[in-house]
Amino acid sequence: MKDHHVIICSDLHLCHRDWYGPTGEERLKEWLFAMEKTYVNSPYSHVFMLGDYSLDFWAWDIKGCYLNEGKSYTARFIKEFASRLPAPYQMLAGNHEQYGEEKWQELTGNSRKWAKKVGGWLFIGCDNFAGNLDPTEHSDGTYTPTDLAFIKEQMELYPDTPAILLSHWFELTKEPQEFFDFLQKEKRITLLFCGHDHLNKITDLSEYGAEVSIYHDGNYSYTGKPQEQLWGFCELTLSEEGVAVQYIEPATTLPHDPALHHEERISNIRFFKRRF
Repeated sequence: MKDHHVIICSDLHLCHRDWYGPTGEERLKEWLFAMEKTYVNSPYSHVFMLGDYSLDFWAWDIKGCYLNEGKSYTARFIKEFASRLPAPYQMLAGNHEQYGEEKWQELTGNSRKWAKKVGGWLFIGCDNFAGNLDPTEHSDGTYTPTDLAFIKEQMELYPDTPAILLSHWFELTKEPQEFFDFLQKEKRITLLFCGHDHLNKITDLSEYGAEVSIYHDGNYSYTGKPQEQLWGFCELTLSEEGVAVQYIEPATTLPHDPALHHEERISNIRFFKRRF
């Protein structure tokens, strides 16, 4: 297997409100520029996006724009930004995209859950906010446990392929023990990725009895401590031996109070060895 590069990103939030000074459009132009620069330096074959492209559905503050105004910022994100990416992409719905399956396919061209083989690895996109879809009242989404039947079904189609699970979020306290037992037993699963908390960190699942980790893929919108961790995305290098992951934070200057500035940073560099 030749080394292969892919990108994973999440929580891009092109919304009806802004953060840190620039408009959402200005911020997403920066994201697109950074994605294009990364592609030139290290060509990747696919982009996996793990949700929250909007605040289309939102229960707080000024509420979600889809029920309020019938506006889909998810549709705007696809038309104005995702469509300009230098590589094919797959999109998962986040808790702020509570569109039913039919509407989601209409907007994005793919299902709310899917599987894609790239670079000799199987990426399985899980829909963990599958409850209360197409709500008629403002909502932040309803978490549903990981669909193990779907994961097993997809893995059966690729019996000798290492796998990576993707989700907008894995709410560990709402997952049954069967989920952790499956992760421990199924050695083809090397790693999990999620967004939602806007952080770049790693959650070790050993305390739940599973010798795997969840890599949190940061954000390109906002965080509670912008001075410590700002915008970024994950670059994966896939090989026969495993997955090398690094978090890329492009150089940024923002008119925040206090002003925020940093040069390009590469952090949280990890290697996850194949388990079989």
